[in-house]
Amino acid sequence: MDDRILVEVYIPFVQTSLSIYLPLQAKLQDCMDVCIAYIEKKQIPIQKQFYLYHENDQKILAMDCCVAQSGLHTASYIILI
Repeated sequence: MDDRILVEVYIPFVQTSLSIYLPLQAKLQDCMDVCIAYIEKKQIPIQKQFYLYHENDQKILAMDCCVAQSGLHTASYIILI
């Protein structure tokens, strides 16, 4: 069994998707950090708080939750809102 999953995170305001491998023991904040780093690399100013929305479950994910406890699985589709 693999100790990580591959998720797709769509970032609407930069019109791009990122494929991110997440270790099961990682916090969802780690996924958010990767997305924010990508946005900052594009030199786009960040002026608000973001959330990760799990489209399949139609819920906002708790950033302090571990990936293994979040209900995410390989091929989950997440939107940065």
